[in-house]
Amino acid sequence: MFILKKMETPKLTKYKAIFYLICLKEISKLTAWYINLKKIENKFELTKLVEDMVHILSCRKQFEDLHREIEKNNFYSHLKVIRNIIDYEKKHYLTQYRVKIINIANQKNIAGCLLQKETKDNLSLFLKAIKPKSYATKKKMIEKIDYNHLTDVFPIWISEIHNINELIIMQPNIFDLVVIDEASQVNLAEILPVIYRAKKLCIVGDHKQLSLVSTGLNLRISSKLDEMIWSKHKPGNLTYQEAEKRKIILTKASILDFIISDDKEEGINLGYIPRVTLDQHFRSLPLLFKFNNTKFYDNKLIIMTEKPPNWEIKPFKAIKINGKRRSDKTIPIEADTVVKIVKSLISNKAYENFDLSNILPPRFNIGIISPIREQVYLIREKLYIELDEEERERYEIIEGTPEELQGHERDVIIVSFCTDSESVRSKAHYENPNRFNVMTSRARFFTFFVFCEIPGNFTLTRQYLKFMGYELENQNTIQEYPHWKFDEKKFESEFERIVYHYLLQYKLERKSVEIYNQVESCGKRIDFVVYNPFKKKFVAIEVDGKHHFEKDGITPTKYHQERIEILKTAGWKIINTPYYKWFDHTGRLKSNQEIDEVVNNLYNDLDQELGVAGT
Repeated sequence: MFILKKMETPKLTKYKAIFYLICLKEISKLTAWYINLKKIENKFELTKLVEDMVHILSCRKQFEDLHREIEKNNFYSHLKVIRNIIDYEKKHYLTQYRVKIINIANQKNIAGCLLQKETKDNLSLFLKAIKPKSYATKKKMIEKIDYNHLTDVFPIWISEIHNINELIIMQPNIFDLVVIDEASQVNLAEILPVIYRAKKLCIVGDHKQLSLVSTGLNLRISSKLDEMIWSKHKPGNLTYQEAEKRKIILTKASILDFIISDDKEEGINLGYIPRVTLDQHFRSLPLLFKFNNTKFYDNKLIIMTEKPPNWEIKPFKAIKINGKRRSDKTIPIEADTVVKIVKSLISNKAYENFDLSNILPPRFNIGIISPIREQVYLIREKLYIELDEEERERYEIIEGTPEELQGHERDVIIVSFCTDSESVRSKAHYENPNRFNVMTSRARFFTFFVFCEIPGNFTLTRQYLKFMGYELENQNTIQEYPHWKFDEKKFESEFERIVYHYLLQYKLERKSVEIYNQVESCGKRIDFVVYNPFKKKFVAIEVDGKHHFEKDGITPTKYHQERIEILKTAGWKIINTPYYKWFDHTGRLKSNQEIDEVVNNLYNDLDQELGVAGT
C-alpha cells in the first residue's frame, strides 16, 4: 500500500511525518474490521486482504515513534503551514486509502452473505435457471429467485441487453443504478424493460459517433413497416411525424437521442437531467486522435496520452496501392495487402521499413476496419485461409465496418478504405462525419491506412491524410511530427528564468537530459519538462508563482489543484517549486544558503524521478 512504501524511505521530512500522523486515526478505524475478517479468513479467499491489514496494524508503533519525534523537534509550531502545504496531496492519498478500505469491507460483506442459507439456496437456483435452453423453463425458474440475495453477493452485473430477460426477473428497482453504454445504438423498445428494473439511470453515449439510424443494429423491422404500425395504432394520438420529432420512433431514435432532445415547441418535458461530459481521452497516442479532436469535438477533449515518450512516436502509415474496385464493391489487392500486414506484424512486429517493436506492448491485438461490408467479408475469408485459429485468438483479430467496431479498440488498426477514382458518388457514405470519426479513432498505438485512390471530392479524407503527414500527390511525408522545443521567448515570469538557470546547470552536470518549456499536454501548459531519453523517464517542473495560491500564500487555488490532478492522472510526475521557497515576504530572493537547499532538493528529486546519477 502507498503508506507502507512511503515509510520505507530512510529519511522522513517533517511534512511527511505530519501526514503520517494524520493517517494514524484512519488506520485505527480498521481494527474492528480486521478482527471480523480474521474470524472468517480460513473459510474464504481473504488471506491477502488480511495480510494487508496485519501489515498496516503492525506499523502503529512506527507511527507512535514518529509522533514522539514530531513533539521532540517542536514541529507543531509549523503545523498550520504544513497542513496547508500537504492538503491536496493528503486528499489524493487518503482517497486511495479509503478505496482499499471499501474493497476490504465489500469482501467482508460478501463473505458474510455466503454464510447465509437463503443466499446459498438462491445462488443454487440461479445456476440451475441459466442452464435450460427453453426460455419458458428459464422464466419459471427465475421467478422463484429472490434477487436481493443475489445482488448482495454480486452487486455489479454486466450483460448485453438481449440477455437481460433470460437472466433477471421483470421486477422493479432490482438495481440501484443501471448504466447503459453505447446508448446511441440502443432503441427505446429494447431498453424500457431494463429501465423498469432500475432505481436510477446513467446513459453513456457519444452523439459524434454512429447513431441508431446509421448502424441499423438490432432492428428487425423496416422503417416503412414501423411507420405503418404506428399510423394504424397511433399511440398517444400522435402522428408518425410528431413521434419522429419527439424522438420516440423505434427505427429512428435511440435512448440517447430521446434523452438529449430538447424540443420545447413539441411539449416535451423530461424534467432536469444532469449531463456530464467525459472529456478525457485515454485510448490513442496523441497524433492518432488530434485530428478527430479538432474536427469533431472542437478541441474540447483532453488527450491524456500527451506525454513522453509518446510524442516521439510516429503512429501512422498510409499505403497506396494500384487497384480497381470490382462490381461487388471489393478491391482484392487491398485485402491481400491487409493480410500481408497482419502476417508481418505477427512474425516480427514490423511491416516493410516500419518497426513497431518499440511501440507495441509484448502482447498486442489487431483490428481491421473497412467502410464496405463486402470488403470486410473478403478480408475475413482470406485471414481464415492464411491464419490458424490459435493465431487469430492470440492476437484477438477482429474485422468489421465502423458500425460493427464502434465501442471496440485495438493496439493496431488496419483501414481498408476501398475506393477508386470512380467512387465520387459514395462521398456521403464514406465521409459521414460520425462514421469517419469511428473509423479513424479505434487504434491505441498505430494505424495503417490502405487505399487505391481518393476521389477529388473526398475533402474530409484528404484533410485527414494531410494532417497525418501524407501528401497524396507526392505519395510521401510532407511534414515533421510535432516536437517539443525550448524557447526563451516563452518565459512568462522572471521566476521562470531563475528556475531555468538552475535547471540548465543540472543539464550541464548530468549530460543526459533534455529541457523543454511551456509544453502543451492534456489541454494544459507545463512550465518545464525535463526528459531522460535514454531511460524514457520524464518529469514536469511547475514554477508556482504567487497567483497559484489563495490569499494566505500557501494554499493552492482550486484551479491549480484540478490542473495538477489532471496531469497526474495522465501519468505525469510533477515537482512543484513554489515561490515562497525562493522569495521572502517582501518579494526578495532568499539567502544563498536557503536557495542552495531548495536547489539541492530539486536536483535530488530530479535524479530520483529520471533515474540519473547525481554528481
